[in-house]
Amino acid sequence: MRNLLLFTLFLSSLTRLNAGLAADSVSISRDSIVLFAKNYLGLPYRYASRSPARGGFDCSGFTMFVFKKFGIHLSPSSSAQSLQGDKILLKNAIPGDLVFFRRTKRGRVFHVALVSKVAKDSIFIIHSTTHGGLRIDNLATSHYWRLKYKSVRNVLPGARNYTAPVDSILQEPILTADLIAGTEDPPIQDRQPFEKINLLPTLAIMPKWKPTVLTNQ
Repeated sequence: MRNLLLFTLFLSSLTRLNAGLAADSVSISRDSIVLFAKNYLGLPYRYASRSPARGGFDCSGFTMFVFKKFGIHLSPSSSAQSLQGDKILLKNAIPGDLVFFRRTKRGRVFHVALVSKVAKDSIFIIHSTTHGGLRIDNLATSHYWRLKYKSVRNVLPGARNYTAPVDSILQEPILTADLIAGTEDPPIQDRQPFEKINLLPTLAIMPKWKPTVLTNQ
């Protein structure tokens, strides 16, 4: 009888623990994820890097690093990440979703980006690119990335009832002009496998970088 009582108490405590973990997961703020990602804008592209300590990121290393901060574990390659979570229609994309790209209609995924903002006729993405480093682009106006779009995935738990900040839409015309300036990126090399890449120098011997400040994104 005593053993049965102890076992019942154990199951009860375990249930409460799991419920607490689920609640914490659901409460993850998509805006917090985007704000955290923006801290690294301006870092250069670094092949196979998943840490700012190595002077930069590649595309999937960046998304893996950002989501790990919030307890979400992603695979180390863009093609593997494109199989995680749930597929979402592009028109239903919201900040915190992942966008995937491929070079040809039947080609495999070679690049991933994080949705940072959705406004009227615009989807802004944060990603690490070979010729621009960590930057924000407008998927709707980027000829290069728009043509290579494949899919959108949601890797976060909880409801998708996201509401954009009120002032973001008001300042959209100014922002768009700032974000789409510059040239399109040329094709990007595949980012795998990580285990075959030698470690890059530490940040201590890398050139200093200054983050690009983009307001109201």
